[in-house]
Amino acid sequence: MSDITKTRLQIFKNKGKDQEIVYTNIIFLFLHHKVVTAGAVPLFLKLLTSPATTVSEQAVWALGNIIGDGPALRDYVINLGVVQPLLSFIKPDIPISFLRNVTWVIVNLCRAKEPPPPMNTILEILPALNVLIHHTDVNILVDTVWALSYLTDGGNEQIQLVIESGVVPKLIPLLSHVEVKVQTAALRAVGNIVTGTDAQTQVVLNCDALSHFSSLLSHSKEKLRKEAVWFLSNITAGNQAQVQAVIDAGLLPKIIDNLSKGEFQTQKEAAWAISNLTISGNHAQILTLINHGAIPPFCDLLTCKDTQVINTDGTDPDVLNDGENFNFNQGVIQEHFQF
Repeated sequence: MSDITKTRLQIFKNKGKDQEIVYTNIIFLFLHHKVVTAGAVPLFLKLLTSPATTVSEQAVWALGNIIGDGPALRDYVINLGVVQPLLSFIKPDIPISFLRNVTWVIVNLCRAKEPPPPMNTILEILPALNVLIHHTDVNILVDTVWALSYLTDGGNEQIQLVIESGVVPKLIPLLSHVEVKVQTAALRAVGNIVTGTDAQTQVVLNCDALSHFSSLLSHSKEKLRKEAVWFLSNITAGNQAQVQAVIDAGLLPKIIDNLSKGEFQTQKEAAWAISNLTISGNHAQILTLINHGAIPPFCDLLTCKDTQVINTDGTDPDVLNDGENFNFNQGVIQEHFQF
């Protein structure tokens, strides 16, 4: 260990030094990986209990940077006992700037998924996220929802933990938040949930999630439209009741509109939404899709050079060979391509 690192670690151990020196050295130390092997992390943890808010806040910041370096250091800091002292700062009288830092560290605890954070840590964090999701500060809210999105991106077991925490009904209204960055995070979080089982998907639908999607599918931001169609592609991959919920919400025309006019990545997601419906849907649901004019824009994608999209466009043969509707379907395609 270098002399300069030893010197700065000694400052932490010397309680008689001026707190401002501690403050500046925290900023210096977290920039160096050597501080971890030099034994600085336990000292940062001790500084969390400092009576000086500036010192404890900078200790939080330093720990957040170490945790954010990757899952190995994240788990190292967790094993040293960071979670409960960190969460203890979440109280009404905490300064907003401090709470923003705390929430940012929580995001870093949740971010990596290879491997994900320990289950016990997730269970410790979820009650805090249930509190923070009510906060009016946009930065805190965005980080809270991104933390949930990272947790729901860790497979069905983690999705279930999030559902059982009771946070989903609080998450759904954020799909229509006035801040686009809140909407974006919320859409990703609920989108991850509906990649789970049909039962997990149903939890989201039971919270009236689909009522937010008419506006999302028409949003001025292309990225939000793409994410919205991606969400719906996972619903149309579900059971027939879930497919029907999309139809009953009046969303097929807007999915088809994004298939026709969206940017290519949005069109790809729309193609999946329609393809999944032809596989999961029943005869009547497929006919509804056809009657809404899905076939012409779907056929247009056959001219693209993306093999994944072309394979998607193969879709279920029932779309074309749909019993008494075969002649109608064939006629639509022939008219479109002017055979």
